[in-house]
Amino acid sequence: MLHRKLVGEGKVAEVFEYGEGRVLKLYRAGQPESDARREFAVLDAVEAAGIAAPRAFDLVQVDGRWGVVMSTVEGRPFAEPMLADPVGAGPYFAAMVRLQLGIHAASGQALAPLKVRLARKIAATDLSDPVKYRLRDKLSRLPAGDRVLHGDFHPYNILGSLDGAVVVDWLDATQGPPAADVCRSWLLLQAVSREIADAYLTAYLAAGTLDRTAVSAWLPVLAAARLTENVPDEIPALMAMVEAA
Repeated sequence: MLHRKLVGEGKVAEVFEYGEGRVLKLYRAGQPESDARREFAVLDAVEAAGIAAPRAFDLVQVDGRWGVVMSTVEGRPFAEPMLADPVGAGPYFAAMVRLQLGIHAASGQALAPLKVRLARKIAATDLSDPVKYRLRDKLSRLPAGDRVLHGDFHPYNILGSLDGAVVVDWLDATQGPPAADVCRSWLLLQAVSREIADAYLTAYLAAGTLDRTAVSAWLPVLAAARLTENVPDEIPALMAMVEAA
């Protein structure tokens, strides 16, 4: 039994204090060992790439659950001030974009390909065979890319100050084209606030070299993949995006 202070939790894991300067991200019962091993390997890869992320120290098993011991990240998530004052959130959008552009500047060759992961998720959906075929065909025509993609980049996963933030929760990291990561961020954000999602996208497009068409091209396949992530409240909107393919 783990007798440590709980400092955070999400859908798939809990985070506990684990000694000075360290925390244990402990995956919930039923989550496979491979999730912890994958996040450990990803954190090693992003550290080598010079990306601001927690440092992984060890893999542990507690009461049949697997976890990763990593460095503590101080500070509150960007989401708190952004949701409290959307009008004044401009500096947070700018900081988000700087962080994500830095991630996208790094080579992702040590990570699994995004398109392979998306193909597996599409196959696992309950969509009809003709829709799956259409989505797989669309996916095959999208660029592969070789940049680091976080895969779950949103304000709840960015902790700290505007000029010293760290990105956490790297389980979904892959290699691929930045446009896909930007689209995924917009997809996640719009489920909470369309205003924030659109403001984020506008900020990224203004600071980078992508255009809106390159980003939106990924929306149907990413929406389909999102259907496998146990988000029942989002299903009607996701289905509309899939059907627009």
